[in-house]
Amino acid sequence: MANFTSELETYLAGLTTVGNSVANRIRPEVLEQNETLPALTYNIISADHDRALSGPIGKRQTRVQIDCYASTQQAAETLANEIRLEMDGYRGEWGTVFVNEALLERSFSARDAPDNASDDWRFATVLEFMVIHSEPTLNGVQ
Repeated sequence: MANFTSELETYLAGLTTVGNSVANRIRPEVLEQNETLPALTYNIISADHDRALSGPIGKRQTRVQIDCYASTQQAAETLANEIRLEMDGYRGEWGTVFVNEALLERSFSARDAPDNASDDWRFATVLEFMVIHSEPTLNGVQ
């Protein structure tokens, strides 16, 4: 059975420029405490499952948020741009998941204040994608 989030993480790690930048620092939802930067988080915001009168048709629209963290805003934007260039308009396979299309819907900048007495801010560029993809169904349609 296809697991969208694990296939997304594998896809991101496999992007040469991204993998070289963040190595294995791709996390679901939140960064680890004192995470080395740059790093990525991903979060599933919502998912709409497509149906026909006969039931599920094996397609889903998933809103994905990818947060690109770095020690400077410029570095966060550079990492986000690398992901945008690879993902926006993508069509193909992420392992066992067929992606009909990945569309960048919005992006914005953010920052996290230091959680200690330092001046070490974390900067982020946030990307929100709508990913239209296959999903397994009870009757095997995908």
